[in-house]
Amino acid sequence: MYIRLKSEKDWLLKNDGIFLSTPNHQIEKVINTDNNLEFFNFIKFLEDFRTNDEIESYTYLTSEEKSDVLSYLDSNKYIQKSNDKLCLTRNDYFFNIFPGVESGSILSRIKEKRLIIVGLGTIGSYLVDLFSRIGFENIIIIDGDKVEEKNISAQLYYSSDIGNYKVDVLKQRFEEKVTAINKYISNFEDLKATVGGFSEDDIVINAADDYKLTLSLAESIVNKIFVGSLIVCGYGPLLVTAYLINNENKAKFLIEYVTQLLNERKKEERISRNSGICLNGFIGSFFVAKMIIDLFLEIDSEVASYNFVNNEFYLTSEMEE
Repeated sequence: MYIRLKSEKDWLLKNDGIFLSTPNHQIEKVINTDNNLEFFNFIKFLEDFRTNDEIESYTYLTSEEKSDVLSYLDSNKYIQKSNDKLCLTRNDYFFNIFPGVESGSILSRIKEKRLIIVGLGTIGSYLVDLFSRIGFENIIIIDGDKVEEKNISAQLYYSSDIGNYKVDVLKQRFEEKVTAINKYISNFEDLKATVGGFSEDDIVINAADDYKLTLSLAESIVNKIFVGSLIVCGYGPLLVTAYLINNENKAKFLIEYVTQLLNERKKEERISRNSGICLNGFIGSFFVAKMIIDLFLEIDSEVASYNFVNNEFYLTSEMEE
């Protein structure tokens, strides 16, 4: 058995205690013992993976004292235990900081989760890169567009990619983590047939600029023929939004909202041009990724918005009418 202190929680010895996770006051903790210096020196010894024999050979505390410290650390999930000496990544350290979370459990679930990204434009293209780095290895990407010169400043493509299909470019870049499908998706049934059906664990991200597809996907949730999670993301003039839709009430809210937008477009003349730049892509992909990570961490987040004009930002668990 190997044991290591979760040093990524940022332990700091001060005169008035041992502080964890300063200055994040949401998770900051203070520990005080009969002898803070001895306690701190022992946990510093545990900064790297140690075997039971190595811990037994630590002579600055008695066996009983070491047992008490280890029991306290274990009960608070401040240590990581493994049968092997793991080679940890920055992703492990990130997830380990969340209270009560073991990175191994989260990352193994992330590795198996199937993500389906429809639309590889300003937000969708960055999502593929972001998800790959976090550790997702079952990503289906769907788009029928080729890379154009106008995409280069806003999307995750380069001049050498112009003229190639977006799915092919990203497939070549991310290889075995990605399944590429070169086509446009018109509705839920089309998507279902394209990906070979769905399970309740699937997450569909609609990053395509297609309100009718959004309606069809939301209606599939209302009609209980899609039981996974849907995230709809996009942007308008200096505004980025994302919605997590995973139950009937949220789907009805989205249907009402999108139907209103479509009706307004029918009634009015419209002059418009796509103004999204890479900042829209960065923020939108962050929203989507955070919502998906929150599903694993059991943190409620179902609607996100950022306004470039007044810097109003929120990522919340409540949809407002």
